[in-house]
Amino acid sequence: MLNRNRLTDFPVVALFAVALQIPAHASQVVVTVTGSIYSGKDVSGVFGAPNSDLNGSGITVTYTFDESIGNEVTKFCGKSPCGSSLTAFGITSPGSVVIQVNGGSTFFQNFFNIQVARTIAPAIHSLYFHAGDGGYNAATVYVTPAVATTSWTTDYRWQDAFSYSGPFTSQAGFVVYKSSPHQYAFGEFTVGTVSISGALACPAGNFDPPTARGGTPHFYVVKDAICSTSNPTCTPKLVFTALEFFPSDVFREANPANTCDVTDTPLGPVIHYVDPSDLSVTNVTLQGHRLYPGQVIRSVIDVNGTVYIQTTGTGTGPWPWPWANETAAGAYWGSVDALIGAFFQP
Repeated sequence: MLNRNRLTDFPVVALFAVALQIPAHASQVVVTVTGSIYSGKDVSGVFGAPNSDLNGSGITVTYTFDESIGNEVTKFCGKSPCGSSLTAFGITSPGSVVIQVNGGSTFFQNFFNIQVARTIAPAIHSLYFHAGDGGYNAATVYVTPAVATTSWTTDYRWQDAFSYSGPFTSQAGFVVYKSSPHQYAFGEFTVGTVSISGALACPAGNFDPPTARGGTPHFYVVKDAICSTSNPTCTPKLVFTALEFFPSDVFREANPANTCDVTDTPLGPVIHYVDPSDLSVTNVTLQGHRLYPGQVIRSVIDVNGTVYIQTTGTGTGPWPWPWANETAAGAYWGSVDALIGAFFQP
């Protein structure tokens, strides 16, 4: 697991801020729950206008869990396994929750309390997910099938891939309370669908063009000059080495990024692909990221003796607006590349 050393305070654009990232090797499990709120209120305008009644609104809750953190227990019914659970209390564990309602969303991470469980026949069919940050922010879902079914699953491990569209008997709710900026909303909802990704293995690196996945695309290219090759310490390979320590933000990694490293950003999980032959690092959003689907390619290029880092961003992720990504990209990536360029100043 990578650690982060903060080198400096540098202005960043809030839209792209990805501080407090917690990288991990690909052991993430993404759980997506959809439903309908039957009792709730958006007091401060977390998802839309303040003091909004959320009754009848659709909701999507996306959990990201790290299966390597916490205590895992297998439940037995006689001699056969019939369930498993993961618990983590009193420790800060990698993960995130994104709650989306009425086109708006909120995010929290650094769980203090995680409980995840699945049971199958001959025990009762059930799924349970809870994540809380030790304060007021929490999202909890408990479901069982409302009718007898043979299509639930025979997989007993909580992290195994799973998908089911009700009807459910469910108890589900959320509370969002943040002091800075102030946010307060709460709700209870019925569950319509549940899906579990399974442990995210590292994809092969064949990136589908995000614009082919529907929605309104964003696209930008930012090119920042790093140094001149008239400086003997300035070569594309040396600049790429520095880039590996700054794959996505203004915080220097203690170790260079590796292919399949997953970083849990405040916007959601991102997986990195490092290509030394092409002098590039590609950051791809995973399900649960607010800008999913999308990717950013960071490449080192030499143009007439000047070494640049070129950043190309594409995607159809809806939050907050495609044009906002394009507007903010130059300032944000410029601040990151300025830190890299500082290493090559005479």
